[in-house]
Amino acid sequence: MKKFIVQGLLSLILSQTLHANIAKWTPIVSEDIVIFAPDSLMNPEQLKFTEQLISIFENATPVLQYAYAEHLDDGHGITAGRAGFTSATGDMLEVIQRYTKVKSEHKLKQYISELERLAEIYAENDYKLSKEGADISNLIDADEDLNLIDDWKSVAKDSIFKHIQDEIVEEWYYDPVRDIAQKIGAKLPITLLFLYDANIQLGTQGIKTIIDEISEKTPKNGGSEVAWLKEFNALRAEILLNTTVDGEKIWEETIYRVEVLDALLKDKNYYLKPCTITIEAWGDEKFSLPQE
Repeated sequence: MKKFIVQGLLSLILSQTLHANIAKWTPIVSEDIVIFAPDSLMNPEQLKFTEQLISIFENATPVLQYAYAEHLDDGHGITAGRAGFTSATGDMLEVIQRYTKVKSEHKLKQYISELERLAEIYAENDYKLSKEGADISNLIDADEDLNLIDDWKSVAKDSIFKHIQDEIVEEWYYDPVRDIAQKIGAKLPITLLFLYDANIQLGTQGIKTIIDEISEKTPKNGGSEVAWLKEFNALRAEILLNTTVDGEKIWEETIYRVEVLDALLKDKNYYLKPCTITIEAWGDEKFSLPQE
């Protein structure tokens, strides 16, 4: 791919906006996982496969990690929850604000004003990551008895907090790609998986930017859905390998996401049948999906 196209993609993806497409959701609950009601592209087992695979990508386990919280030093500030909500990009703020509407007093409420400040920095910087936006000095401060990481883990024991995370994941990350899949005429469940995982990582504007660069015809326009997915993944790989913030590549180590999706495509597992996936970057660690 031509370098100027890659650079243009990176610039646009780093300026992604996060929109809440408000919609009612119907959870399907099992012992270890909460997933959304399936649509015409996915049945419950395929959706479970999808949610568990993305959870593996995010937190190295098929069990959704609502209590996960960590400072990864990757330009996103603190990353937390089942979908990697971050202090630098506004989605963590949305989770906490929505929880506050349900429970007026809780440990995370004290961080709202600082998260609002960081969200303003993100917006003022054209929705690009920055050193200033990644600041955590007012989120973790022993002298002030502040520790958002510990407080997130504590609050995440509340089932309401978990459901709010589910709600925002559906509104911000699942609903937009379901709409995109319908617009391009997708027929295969694996297409929704590709779009959903990319949205979790890159944001809706990011995947729309990739789609705009795809030369293959969409299925709606008579093209091969598999060929379209191959090009989508190739463009995404370029982004993961080349995106930098303050001179550091922030997604290069996550190229395994694209590699695993490529392997599913090569194996013609278009309908997300039970299988074992292997992540070479983790010493060929294997996971059987879906799990009960």
